[in-house]
Amino acid sequence: MIYFLKVIVWKLLGKNLEFVNLVFRKGSYYFRGSDIGFKMIEDSYKYITQSDFQDKYNALIHWLDDESKKTIELFIQHIRLFYHNNIVHESELFSDREKNLQKKSFEFMWKNWILHPTWYGLFDDSQILEQIGNWVVLDVWASDGIESMMFAKMLPNTLKIYSFEPSSYNFTCLNTNVGNSMYKDRIILQNIALWEYDGEMEIFGSWWAEVSRINLGNTNIPSEKVKVQTIDTFVNSENIKRVWLIKWDIEWSEIESLLGAKNIIIRDKPVLIVSIYHNGREFFETKPLIESWNLGYRFKIFQSEPGGTWVGVVLICY
Repeated sequence: MIYFLKVIVWKLLGKNLEFVNLVFRKGSYYFRGSDIGFKMIEDSYKYITQSDFQDKYNALIHWLDDESKKTIELFIQHIRLFYHNNIVHESELFSDREKNLQKKSFEFMWKNWILHPTWYGLFDDSQILEQIGNWVVLDVWASDGIESMMFAKMLPNTLKIYSFEPSSYNFTCLNTNVGNSMYKDRIILQNIALWEYDGEMEIFGSWWAEVSRINLGNTNIPSEKVKVQTIDTFVNSENIKRVWLIKWDIEWSEIESLLGAKNIIIRDKPVLIVSIYHNGREFFETKPLIESWNLGYRFKIFQSEPGGTWVGVVLICY
């Protein structure tokens, strides 16, 4: 019920007020969002103004296609704009082509009854889809289950989707949403965090925002201790024979979780979808890290939320 109420609210407000917490939109203007959103912008801005940035940039664009390079340039442009300005007009952010993608993404959202247009265009790329078989998907840091249910809908032949959410509040929402959906028999819920070691750690979160290991300076954000495992440990303990797709959206900490999956990535070479927009290090260093493992991946930098300004950029490895 919570999920469907959110769908209704977002569909009523989506074109006027978007990207709650990080970037707000009203009419033709985009407003810099919360303190957490600005800290993400500030971190990326500091990264792109470092003296060795050109070397980091060159390592990222190596062997990328032109569309990926355009997405990178747009990300850098948006970081600069929002670092220096609280309010930015859409004419400074988007070309006519990007506005057309926004329109198509909302049509996709309405047609498929999906909360927001994340991953619009991914399911039209046959080169990527042909790599996703009928085995197991791992949705790392699944929040309230929106994307787990989207994967179940858009990848109907997938055997199982393991949906991981460590936050106790978000896990309650996840359990309710998936339990009331037609996909409950295919989505397996796990109330743990996937990290670079096994044990416990402290996470921070709120009723709306994604949880994060990092306390971004806001002492009012509640915290809790949670169980953590590496993906390598989890997959082996569950005797999972083949992982076809792993998606990460951990709010600032993707690289750490990625390192805990290295052995499974080497074993199965799954399609990887990694959110990289949270800070400069993950944006510019995640692809070179995976590339250094010499697994023969092809790479795309993809704006999964057209209209999301700097928000929503992902790395796809296939």
